[in-house]
Amino acid sequence: MSEETASTTLSHTGTPHGIGWLRIGPHVAAAPGDPVDALAVEIEAREAPRGRLVRAAVRNTADRPVGLAAIRWASPYGHPPAVRFPASLAPRVFHTENLRGDFVAGGTTRGDGYFRSWPQNVTEYGRSEDHVFPGLFAFAAHEPAGLLCAAASARAFRPLFRLRGGDGAERLGFAVEEIPAGRATIPLAPGASIAGEWLFFDVVATREPASAVAGYERALARLGTAPGRSSNPLPAQRIYCSWNYDLFESVDESAFLAQAGIVARHLPEVGFLQLDDGYQRAGDDGRRTMVDLVYECDEGFDLAKFPSGGRGLADRVRAAGLRPAIWIGLWAPRGGRMIGDHPEWMLRDAFGEPLIFGPPDRPERQKVVLDPSLDDVRAYLERMLSIVFGEWGYEGVKLDFSSFAFEHKEARLAHPSRDALACRRWLVDAFRRHLPEDGFFGWCVVTGTADPLLGGEGADYFRCAEDIGPGDRDTVRRIAAWCANTQMLMPNRPILPNIDSIGVSRHLDARAHRSWLNLAAVMGGALEVSGDLRKLRDEQLAELAQTLRLSEPARRVWCPRIDETPPAVWVADGPSDRLLGLFNFADAERHLAAPPELFAPGARVRDAWTGEALEADALPRGRRFPPFGSLLVRLDHEAGADDPPGHSASTPSATG
Repeated sequence: MSEETASTTLSHTGTPHGIGWLRIGPHVAAAPGDPVDALAVEIEAREAPRGRLVRAAVRNTADRPVGLAAIRWASPYGHPPAVRFPASLAPRVFHTENLRGDFVAGGTTRGDGYFRSWPQNVTEYGRSEDHVFPGLFAFAAHEPAGLLCAAASARAFRPLFRLRGGDGAERLGFAVEEIPAGRATIPLAPGASIAGEWLFFDVVATREPASAVAGYERALARLGTAPGRSSNPLPAQRIYCSWNYDLFESVDESAFLAQAGIVARHLPEVGFLQLDDGYQRAGDDGRRTMVDLVYECDEGFDLAKFPSGGRGLADRVRAAGLRPAIWIGLWAPRGGRMIGDHPEWMLRDAFGEPLIFGPPDRPERQKVVLDPSLDDVRAYLERMLSIVFGEWGYEGVKLDFSSFAFEHKEARLAHPSRDALACRRWLVDAFRRHLPEDGFFGWCVVTGTADPLLGGEGADYFRCAEDIGPGDRDTVRRIAAWCANTQMLMPNRPILPNIDSIGVSRHLDARAHRSWLNLAAVMGGALEVSGDLRKLRDEQLAELAQTLRLSEPARRVWCPRIDETPPAVWVADGPSDRLLGLFNFADAERHLAAPPELFAPGARVRDAWTGEALEADALPRGRRFPPFGSLLVRLDHEAGADDPPGHSASTPSATG
């Protein structure tokens, strides 16, 4: 591997259209009152299979400490903007911010589509915790041409992307700003240096996001920043979860353990029995405890509902032939005893105000996040982990409400020398020390719209969708929209996406229920099963089991035509076959067809559920689908094919 360091700018162009970056380089901002000219900055470049890998190296040349506030990659001051993208190509932006919606005090705001025209005014992407893919993809509206810029490491900085256009302009405003994660500035002692994040720049001959990230994924492999966990147990052992469909917080010991025998008889793919929210003891304010479940006590369970307690329940799950797993909410009631005793443990923003989640006018329902940089908080968390996984013996964890301390850009950690990304690594390491090697660790809430860098920190899955809850069509649509974004930006899956859980909902008729199962099957990943299985017939349980068999976690998932939200066509490629799903998410009948380039000559097409042979030419011709109808088929192709038909960096797709 060759490396070079030079104080210069990056230019990178390609494709017959001449789009690309011109003279983009790093600039630095100092803390208020500190001399910015004391901070020397250079570019470090590293060889990549394609595209360009660069990062900034910043050194304090002063004889006193200087705070580094940001690194901005842009064109030099006084020069034309950094991006060449002719207006005739109608540049668009693959827009992932707030597709699910921020979890803020007043509720969520959800996006309504994947694409925006390149903005005329100054627009910033990456500020919210729901923009977790550390990059930005821009593409031509009608030509196979695009630009990708993404962070390829996550050591201490978060990337923000600023765009600005102009009427008829050939050069567009573009900047990447690296901001310290969880603190306002990074102090540098005299003579000290710090490296920014590796940034990957590429010019691609495609408008398809799943193809555009191919070079980025190779660059991550070259750097070794997203290796994934080789001992991840979830491809072989799926999870039963007590949330969703009908149990929810009303779960008790009898209902939970009753699932074990049914799982053992009907769902052999499931290895973990996971107890979700609802088991915890009540706090001093009368509400269920969350992360404070063992604060100043050793038994965090509500013994009226779970008389065996934490350890006894785990032992009973193992006696039933399954592995016990548990849900933990990484926040605490604001009115609980822990926060009453230690208000300084609350995570705060730049104004010193605590980050509060819940109704603004209902303080009794508000929750706060612990500051993971504080030694006392870490000591409590270590004690909690030793109890839950050491004394009680749980072997897997779903860590819910776990992203705010690490993804929230307004958070300011109290410890002066710790940043949010280092704290995130500490937390995963702490869980891994207490979990068995073949146990699982799962992130939940807004950690996931395709951040492959989570795959370098020891986690096994991240939630890439909201709760299915009781299950209804609108929720299925939203899950599909959010997950398509995830699958297109992270098809190689160093950490498994988790779309929540399958089960039987009284709000979905038979057709919509099958469409939800088809969607879960084609997405794969860390798929769970939920609900009170005692209420299901044998044929319903068999259908859930077959969904798990169809949803192979290792498949590469992508959507070849994404001109609508959510997409109608889904593809999941395995080593020897392909799953192809067609979905009518509308409430009216419509005609759907599969792109003909997805079918190799002589391809054998079978119904994925029945194995019945289908006419290969029929799907490209299309058919009428009823409201919320779908079809899932299996296409056999030559084993070991690296690039199945229809998926290559040069394949144009109708992205609108």
